[in-house]
Amino acid sequence: MSYFPPTLRLSQVSVMKEGGNPALEIETTSAPLDLKSLLQLKFIPSGIQFLHWKLLISRLSDGHWDVEDWLTGAAAATAGRPSLPLTWVDGEIHWADPYANPPQELALGMVKGAWDPGKRTLISGGDFSGLGSPAHLTLTANGQFTAPVQWSSDLQLTDRSETCTIHIEDKAGVWDVKGGSAQYPLDNALSFIKFYGRTQANNVDAAKSLELHQWQFHATGNSSRLAIEHSAGISGGLSEVKGSLNWSAGSVTAHLQEVAAKDVPFEVFQAISGESISLHGQVTGVVQDLQLTLSSGTTVLQSGQGYWQLMDGHYGIPEASMKRLSRAKTMAYLNKKYSDLEMNGFPFSRLSAHWQIKDSLITINDGLLVANSLKAGWAGKIDSSREGIDATIRLEIHEKDPKLLRLIPFRYHSAPAFGRFQGTWREWSLRAVPASKIPSAIQAKLRRAINQE
Repeated sequence: MSYFPPTLRLSQVSVMKEGGNPALEIETTSAPLDLKSLLQLKFIPSGIQFLHWKLLISRLSDGHWDVEDWLTGAAAATAGRPSLPLTWVDGEIHWADPYANPPQELALGMVKGAWDPGKRTLISGGDFSGLGSPAHLTLTANGQFTAPVQWSSDLQLTDRSETCTIHIEDKAGVWDVKGGSAQYPLDNALSFIKFYGRTQANNVDAAKSLELHQWQFHATGNSSRLAIEHSAGISGGLSEVKGSLNWSAGSVTAHLQEVAAKDVPFEVFQAISGESISLHGQVTGVVQDLQLTLSSGTTVLQSGQGYWQLMDGHYGIPEASMKRLSRAKTMAYLNKKYSDLEMNGFPFSRLSAHWQIKDSLITINDGLLVANSLKAGWAGKIDSSREGIDATIRLEIHEKDPKLLRLIPFRYHSAPAFGRFQGTWREWSLRAVPASKIPSAIQAKLRRAINQE
């Protein structure tokens, strides 16, 4: 105890959760005593300060955070008692999600702030470390934080010189969240979004150097269901999303009613999916009624349909696949036509398809590839759960250079070549198939696909 001003001090204080795990660890707790009460020999604190502390919040299997139960318990325990002013200095807040795969954590350090019970106002801030860094968080909130809950807050995320502002209202567990930014780093925004959605939040490297422009979003719901709307420019492209997220024990179900993209860099979709595919270009497309489930780090596509078109791009052929292609009879022509094929990938002007999903199986009947003098139609299936591809291809070569034409087998000068494409995006094989071995129904699909405008 300090003599002036009279202050009670406690060291190494811990508040435990059920099961014996710490919820709050405080190195030093100080409580200045109210002088008027002290003169009456009553030891009544005028406020409480935490110094060097750590708050540990865990996510439950159904998506709720255990802090919600603490606040409910705190409201019951302190009912009818006056609340004291609180200040906190040099602390850490850790949000851990042990049910994500792999388990992941969001950490906010250098946290300081204050709670004024008279004004029912909370002010706090800190710096994210690891996931979400180098963003700085500033929070101003006011209202009733224990039952019956009714509060609002303004949150600001600052990453270097770029800022995202968010307004949140909570009325008895019903949320209304609105926010946006004139410009904000896409990788940082995705890390927060993917953490909340229980996908791999640290796998956003593909989005580095990409920016959100005129970003606006709106979400309404509760801790079990959230309806979302988003619109933003992304490094020269445009994007819109409308859908909902639903949490249940161990899984998240997403229903994307409509997703639209125009001239969005393909790297954006790589960062969202976490897949590493050496494919580049500008994506335009529409998704309708896409239903997917995320459970234990696995994404299961259930149903949906849409169209995508990748323009002016190039595809880096995997090394193992390139070795297999070296035996193809058209490889001498391709190497001469694209002299930097292995270094810079296969260039194309258009790669497009309509698709439908049912129980993780993606069906494509009108795939089209246009690459200078090459044109290919393709049809087949993609097993999204196993990342496997099985497609039939019709290839037409319309080469006009006489020197290059001599490198093409004569039968392909006026007739198409057919092949079977099998494998994954990271390693696949393409083998020639005689036209007589391809069913007439598939040949009809390929003809329609290759003759698209």
